[in-house]
Formats: sequence, C-alpha cells, structure tokens
Amino acid sequence: MCGTRYWDLFQAVFWGESWERTKSLLDKHPEDCLTAIISPARGGTVLHVAVSGGHLHLVEKLVELMSPDALTTTTRECPDTPLNIAARCGFTKIAEFLVKKNLYSLQIPDQDGLVPVATASRFGHKDTIRYLYAVTTKETLIEGDHRKSGATLLIGAIFHDMYDIAIDLLDHCPQLAIAFDFTGGTAIRALATSPNAFPSEGLYSIWQQWIYICAPTYYERDIPSLDVGDTKRDHFTIEASRWLYGVVWSALNPLVPGIKSIQNKKRIHVQALKVLKCICSQISSLDESEPLAVQVYESLFTATKLGIVEIVNELIKINPNLLLIPDKQNRNIFQVAILYRQEKIFNLICGISGQVALLSPLTDNDRNTILHLVGKSPPSSQEQGKMPGAALQMQRELQWFKEVEKIVPSFVREFPNLKGLNPGEMFTEEHKKLVEEGEKWMKDTAGSCTVVATLITTFTFAAAFTAPGGFNQDSGFPIFLSDKQLFFPFLISDSLSLFSSSTSVLMFLSIYTSRYTEEDFLELLPKRLIIGLSTLFFSMATMMVAFCVTLFLILSRQYDWVAIPISLLAGIPVTLFIVLQFPIFLDMVRSTYGPGLFIRPKKK
Repeated sequence: MCGTRYWDLFQAVFWGESWERTKSLLDKHPEDCLTAIISPARGGTVLHVAVSGGHLHLVEKLVELMSPDALTTTTRECPDTPLNIAARCGFTKIAEFLVKKNLYSLQIPDQDGLVPVATASRFGHKDTIRYLYAVTTKETLIEGDHRKSGATLLIGAIFHDMYDIAIDLLDHCPQLAIAFDFTGGTAIRALATSPNAFPSEGLYSIWQQWIYICAPTYYERDIPSLDVGDTKRDHFTIEASRWLYGVVWSALNPLVPGIKSIQNKKRIHVQALKVLKCICSQISSLDESEPLAVQVYESLFTATKLGIVEIVNELIKINPNLLLIPDKQNRNIFQVAILYRQEKIFNLICGISGQVALLSPLTDNDRNTILHLVGKSPPSSQEQGKMPGAALQMQRELQWFKEVEKIVPSFVREFPNLKGLNPGEMFTEEHKKLVEEGEKWMKDTAGSCTVVATLITTFTFAAAFTAPGGFNQDSGFPIFLSDKQLFFPFLISDSLSLFSSSTSVLMFLSIYTSRYTEEDFLELLPKRLIIGLSTLFFSMATMMVAFCVTLFLILSRQYDWVAIPISLLAGIPVTLFIVLQFPIFLDMVRSTYGPGLFIRPKKK
C-alpha cells in the first residue's frame, strides 16, 4: 500500500541520500508525496522520516517546498509533528529550521501531551532545551492544559542541572512548584533525588574548599539594595568591583586545575537553593492534607536517606510537625537519619531544643528504638564510601553508637525488640563481619609496614657500626670524626631513624597481638596504627637524611657536585611513601582526634 508505493522515496530519505536523488524521486509523485504517509512501520511523511534520521540537508530543502501548515499537521498514524520528533531526538539545528517556518509548532503537544521544549527536557537534550525555551512563550508552558508541560520542563531542568531555567520558570509561574509532570512527579521529589545539587554534598579537599568559598557565582553576588541618598557613583563602584572580581577568576581558570568545575558546582548549589526556597514557599501555602498529595512526605524521607540537609531544614521550617511523620516502617526522619548514618541531619534535629527527648523513645514496627537502628549495619553499604578500610568503618560505627547512646533514656539501652535483642546485642550481631574484616585490614596494613620498618632498623643499626669512610686502624675512631659539621648530623639522624623505626616495629607488633574486641576499634587500634605510621614516616625521612650526609662526607673533597643531585633523588621514595600512605593516616587522625561527626548547629 502506501509503504509499497513510496518505498523508493522512503529508502532514500531514511538513509539520507543526496538532495538530487531525493528530488528526482519526489518528482515521480508530485501530487501528494510531501504530505503522504511514506513510512511503512511507524507512519509519517517524508519530513518526519528526514527529521527522525537527523538529515539536516534534506530537512532544509523539504521545508522550503512545504507550506507552514504542513509542519503542524498530525494524523492517527503519526501523532507527532516534525518539531516534536526533533525535540525528542535532540536535533537543535533541525528544530531551528522548523521553528523559523512555523512558530505555532512550538505549541503543539506530542502524543504524551508535551510541547516540544518539555519533550526535549524529558530526554535531557540540553542544547535543544535552551534553544526551544528561548523561543517558546511562557503562556505555552503555564496556562491550561499546558501546565503539565511546564512541570515536566521544570523537573527536567532540575534533573539536568539547568537551574537557571528552573528559576526563570518559577519566577513566571510559582504554581509549577507543586504541579505534576506527565509521569505524576513533582519538583520537590526531583530535588530530593539530586544530592549533588546542594552544598551538603561536601566532597572537597582543603584547597578545593578555599576555592569554593572564594569563587563568584553571579547569582550570589547581587548588587545590594541602596538607600535613596546613594549616588550613581556608588552603583558604578559596586558594578566595577563585581566585574573586576569576575575578571580575576576568569584569568585563574586556565592556571588553576579544577577551579572552573568548582565554580560551576557552586553556581549550581546557589541556584538549587533558590529553587528549593521557591518550592517550599508554595508548599507552605497548601492545606493540611495537600502535602501528601504533592509528595512532600516521600521527598522528605528520600532527602533524609541521601543526606540533603538543606531540603530537610527548609521543610521543617515550614512545618515542624514533619519531624513526627512516620514512613511505612513507622520510622520518623530522625530514625531514618540514624539508620542511614546521615550525621548532618542528626545534628540538625539534635539542635532543635526538646525534639530529641520527644523522638528518641519511639519505636518502629519491629520495636526497634533509635539505639537499635544505630546498632544495625547501614543499608546499601552507606558508610563504605566515607571511610577507607574496614577498621575505620568499624570505628565510625562505634562512634555513632556511643553518640546515640548519650541522648536516649537509660531504659532504652536494655529495651528488647521483637527478636528479643537489646541494642548492644544487635550491634554485636550486625557487626560480626565488619569486625573480622577490620581485623584482617589492620593486620595486613601492620604487616606490610612492619617489613619496611624492619628493613630501616636493620640498615640504620648496621650504619652505626660501619661509619662512613671506615675506622682509623691506629686509634679505632671513625675517619671522619673530626668533621663535626657533617659527622654529628649523620650520627643524630641515624640514631633517630633507628629509634623511631624500632618504635614503629613494636607498635605494629602490638597490633598483631591485640584482642580485637569491638571497643578496641574505637581508640586503641587506631592510636597504635597512627603512632606506628608516624614513626615510620619519621624513620624513613631521617634515614634519607643520614644517607645524604654520608654522601657529602665521602664526596665533599673531590666530587661534591655529585652529592647534590643524588641527595635530591633521595627525597623521591620518602615523597612517594607519604603520598601513598598519608591520606589514610590523615583520615585516621581526623577520625580519632578530630572534632568528630556530631557538631550541633549554632543557629536553631
């Protein structure tokens, strides 16, 4: 039928053959070939087939031959316009040609009821979204039946980190904040599944944090409001300083690695917070029963599990009763935060006066208190990405248990759940495997470090009795003993290396002979490993100092120039050892001696 009649034309357009070839086939069927259905499988005109294949050279010529109305015609076989298809596939250039031919096509929905810009948002084509959003009127997205398209675009902008579009949409139509997209989702639920959009993500090193704090965002540094008496000169000064600040950072972008990505991340954070506040402003105006309908409760628990403290904070501000809302397991967000080890949300709720006393005795469907929940292993290995090594993970679990134990009433510590286990018994039962893994990790680490420390001890001990240059046969004293400027530094550095490496060996041996009870992982084992590693670092550094001094003693009279480059090379193994082992050493020091996880916010 139609597929057989236009089969040669369909083949030419589908495979993107030249316009001359396509035009010759069009001339064979001049009466209706531009509007006829030529696709045998899915339906569609010659323009539909050219657009779906992304053949820009064919689309340009076909659009010239067709009337503007032909670009908006849909049929039962093909319910989508060519622009709908271009938006779905992300063909921005093709969309531009179609829009220039007929602006009205921007308002025609596809088979899912979405206008083209919303369709592009659904499939995440950022360039196409930006173009179509620039040429689509706001009324097309916010009025009547098109409200679903506006909500879909808003949620797509959130998912794809296009918060500038989300902000602009909410400025024109704040009601989109509580509208449903074509799948039944809402903006607050989309934000609750985007932890990377908020500052609580917190995955920065020290220097990255400094860059993050100083980086401009162009949304955060708005011009402050001026009093009536301020002059135009004040405006000029503020604008000039803002422009200069941006120029300086733009100049630093190619010089400092990663600075641009951190600046972009901060911009996303600032914009996402603005979107969140707008959404929460709309939620605060809802009636008592409506938050459930717009997925506020579901979003609150999702944000709690992912540790998005900004969302939890804003929602609690507008409705403190959300602290008591239970999920299907009869757990409130305080219990969920403890179960998923989200310390920032835990600290937030603990900072709200009186709420801990109200929430801590509550139990879930299994009669688990919050102390039982902290005794359970975190779901989906929640803590494994936060601390390296099973021993430090076990330390983190113990710190959590001790902290929650401080805030619960005394009777909760012996309260049995449905399985008859009190919190301490549940902790022991749930963490048996982690204790075994922690013991293995500790012994493996101590074993590898013991080998290095033993070798250093052997070398430095032998060097003390085979002094550089040997001994005088008559007096029995070292030959270079008279050179006090170099010989005594050799003796001191060699002795320090020997003593520190011996200490390191003893500390690592004590790790091997430990009992490996649960409590040992809290402080005893980490402290021993910290002392062992720090003395090992020191012994390796002083050993290299002794080696360099020996070179200068031996070669100083004739070949002193050789000693300098060799001494520089001696720093390579020390540097490599520190680079490879220092991160885990720093993690242990922070975890054992640092301020800790549980810091209450100063502002309630």
